[in-house]
This record gives sequence, C-alpha cells and structure tokens, in this order.
Amino acid sequence: MTAAPGLRETLLGAVQGSFATRADSSAFTYLADGEIGDAQTSTFAELDRATRALAAELQASGVRPGDRVMLLLTPGRDMVVGFLACVFAGAIAVPAYPPSPFIGVRGLERLQAILKDAGAAFVLTESAVLPSLQFAREESRPLSLVFVDQCAGAADAFDPVEVTPDDAAFLQYTSGSTSDPRGVRVTHGALMANIRMIAEALSLDRESIACSWLPPFHDMGLIGMILTPLALGFPTVQMAPEAFLQRPVRWLKAISHYGATVAFAPNFSFDICVRRIPESELDGLDLSSWAVAGNGAEPIREHTLAEFERKFAVCGFQQGAMWPGYGLAEATLLVTASQRGPGTTVWVDPEQLSQGRVAPVDKARGRPLVSCGWPLPGAQVTICDPVTGEQLEQGVVGEIRISGPLVCDGYWRNPELTAETFTDAGLRTGDLGALWQGQLYVTGRLKDLLIVRGLNHYPQDIEQTMEVADPSLRRGCGVAVAVPTDTGELLALVQEVRNGSDGDPRQIVQKIRRLVVEQHGVAPDVIVLVPPRSIPQTTSGKVRRGATAEALRAGAMQELYRWPAGVEG
Repeated sequence: MTAAPGLRETLLGAVQGSFATRADSSAFTYLADGEIGDAQTSTFAELDRATRALAAELQASGVRPGDRVMLLLTPGRDMVVGFLACVFAGAIAVPAYPPSPFIGVRGLERLQAILKDAGAAFVLTESAVLPSLQFAREESRPLSLVFVDQCAGAADAFDPVEVTPDDAAFLQYTSGSTSDPRGVRVTHGALMANIRMIAEALSLDRESIACSWLPPFHDMGLIGMILTPLALGFPTVQMAPEAFLQRPVRWLKAISHYGATVAFAPNFSFDICVRRIPESELDGLDLSSWAVAGNGAEPIREHTLAEFERKFAVCGFQQGAMWPGYGLAEATLLVTASQRGPGTTVWVDPEQLSQGRVAPVDKARGRPLVSCGWPLPGAQVTICDPVTGEQLEQGVVGEIRISGPLVCDGYWRNPELTAETFTDAGLRTGDLGALWQGQLYVTGRLKDLLIVRGLNHYPQDIEQTMEVADPSLRRGCGVAVAVPTDTGELLALVQEVRNGSDGDPRQIVQKIRRLVVEQHGVAPDVIVLVPPRSIPQTTSGKVRRGATAEALRAGAMQELYRWPAGVEG
C-alpha cells in the first residue's frame, strides 16, 4: 500500500498536500457524455491553479472565512474546483442540486429554503444555470453571484487562510421536506477522521482509482468519490448521473477502461445494471480491477447482490468485491462496511423479526437480512431502546447509535434538533437495526416502521414484495405507508406502473394483495397504481414515504387505479 504521507487534520491541508506531492499525476477525469472518447482530464497541478484562481475571485467578491457560499454547479470539473475554492478561502460550502427547467416547483422551493437556512450571501454558479436562478433573485437580502466560468482571478492573487479541525468545511443538507431543511455541519476534523477510517477499512491508497456517476451534491458522491480521492492523492473518473441512467453500461465501461478499483453506489444502481445491460454489451468488459464495490445509502437487497455477482462474473467481477455498508450525513459518510462473503447474509424468522428480534433460521424458512459489516476503525455502534436509551443485547432490534470522531457536531442554526439528535450517549440515527456476531443489520427507519394489528412491519420489505408481483410494475418505485383515518390506521400501498403497460389493473392489484398476504401475513387496506415518476423522491433518488402519505391524504396523486374503489387514503 502506498499511503498518503502525513495526512493532515483538515481537508485544506490534505488537498494542499496532494497538490504538492502529486502535481503531474491525473487527478480528475470527466466523461462529458459518459463516453470514454469524450474525456477531459486535469492533473493535480491544474486543479491547484484553477482552485487558487477561483478562491482569489471569491475573496475579491467579498467572501470571508466562515461565510456560506451556495454551490449551484452541474457535475464536472467546475463543481470540484468550486467546492475546493470555498475550502481554500475558508468559506463554508453549501452544495445543492442546481436548478434547471426540470427541477419543478418543489425543487426550487427546497433550494430557496436551503439558501435562507444557510444564510448564504454568495452563490457560486455557472452561466448555463443563470436562466434558472429566478428564485435567488427573489431574495429580499443582497445576494452576490460568482460565476466559475467567468473567473478572472489569478492563482497568485490568492491570499492563503488558516482553518482548524473544528471549522466547518461544508453544510450537507439532508433530503427531506422543502419547508424544513436540515444542514449538517461537517467539520474538517470529522471529515478527515472519516476519510482515514474509510482508507484503512477499504485499503485505499495512492494506487487506487475511483469511478462514479453519483451526484456530487450528496455525501456518497461528494465525500466518497471526490474528496476522499483528492485527500488521499489518487485519481477519480466521473460522469453525470443522467449518463448512467440513460445507459448504465457506461459506468461499467469506464471502470473497465480506467482499471478503477473503487466505486460506490446505492443498491438500485446495481439492480439497474442487472436488468438493463443486455448480455450483448458484456463483451470486452473487464471488471477484475474493481476491488471495492461499495453498496449503501438505501436498503441492500440480497437478490440484487447475488444477481449482480452472477451476471458480471464473466466480466471478471470478483467474489467478495461487493462491500455493503451503512452510513449517514450526520456521521459524515460511512460508519460500517464489510466485504461480502460467507456470513454476510442471515435468513431470519419473519415472525420473530416482527416482534423486534433477529433470529436466524434455515434459508427455506427465513427472510434475508444483508449485513452492513463491522464498524470502521474508531467508530462505535450500539443498539438502544429508542425510548429509554437502554443498550440492548445482541439480536434485539432497536435504534442505531453512533459515537466517534466521525460524528459531526450538529445541525446548522438548529440547537433544539441538535440537542435531541447529537446526544452525550451518541448520535441518534433514527434507524432501526440489530448487532449479530459483531455485524450490523439494518432493518428500517424508526419513523417509517409500520405497526399493523400489533405487529411490526418494515415498509421496504413489503415494497420489495409488491414490486415483483407483476412485470408491469417499476422496481424501486413503490411505497408502503400507514395512513391514519377516523377508524384507525390503514395499510396503503402505492406502486408505479411502467409506461405502455397493458396489464389489467384489477389483476395486478390482486396479485399484489395475494403476495403481500402470503409473505407478510398482513392484508393491505388500500392499493393504488400510479404513473411513472408519481411517487415523491429525494434528490438522491430515495422514495419519500411521508410525502407520499400526505399526497394520498390530500388527493394530490394522479391515480390510474385504486382498490377498493371509493376508499380514501
């Protein structure tokens, strides 16, 4: 392993170290359309000059250490330079999904809410985004726009600043309601602690090569696939999310072409590769270099892992290369991880799980739970009663709590929520799980837990059952929610149907109902079929169960078919 010598205590120091010692090495390659032939590569020295020039431009525009700068930049080199320029200037970056004609009213409302919550007086953007910045112009307070592609600053004009491990590097706004944004204050110290943990656990060093399609506005894409490579001094290859979603094989071709060793992605992307990459496109793919296929950010499915490994084994994808993991923005990025192998999946008694206990049984009688691995070096994971805070014994489901230097120091300007979440006893994650033989098994979200007729049901389990009931249903686009009524809570299922589907909706609904009853022992009260892209999602692609339940209650969803007719959600 070729480690990065003297990894610094701040991101600023770590990146400056990479710039100084890796000057002529490739740092960042961007595939503009996701295609190998359209690559734009920058060395560490070139990123250094561009970063210092833009940091000088920010300083000339009035940005001072501690100021919040909202980043509205499309994926690519400018996004990387823009973020680093904020770090170099001592400013607090606020990355956000850039506005576009397709972002919709809710997306613009969310951007405006983030802008106000962060108190950002500066927006770092690019000319292409300018037509969509009307929401920023509506701000009552002065707001300065700085354009990356019109930077007139000179690298030599940059006035170096000092930052400490306690200073905030950026605010990571978690996905959720547009009216209640939560900005996690990610300090330099927490960020570098987590990067060190990730490097040690996953054996990352200067010989590593990253490859990603993830949005650079969220923790997995930003920290895992951009900041970690830059801090450790190894190259990263990037493409826009749209390039992957339009043609998933582009991601695997890039991994093959560049010999990438590490690539993180949510579970759904591995599922997309299995379903949408035909056998004819496997020719010439060499995935033997891919040693760390990080899988996280959403429930990890045993079926997806097994099918991905089976399909791409002919391309050299190694058994054990899949690394399921668990993390969250409040703990910077990654908390647990492990190579997939024997013992990383347990089949548990469904009845015992509904009563809050992980009880392994034989595969024929059990439901699979994928291990998210062991805590990273320096991270502590405990399972506690969500009400009393009492630590629970092995195999008992409770709230996952995290301690260690990777935990951030709170939410921006939200002391009440900070005190409630970042406690002396550890970070309250709001996630449910159990420890079994030292490994973490995540079972769901505390707020999403469905209690139906006295038994616990995890919505993602029911959603996974529902989506395979009929070929016309879209994978990963279903929601199970409890909808309160005057007579109690109803179990409502909402599922998107593929475009062009000619299936009989009555038969589809009956298939869903029968399968859910058979596999979960609970009968849905309401089943609603909706068109594609009807279910609210976060900007990172997760279904928003609470927003879906609210839309059902308000009658705001476009419904193709409802069973039983006349029953309101």
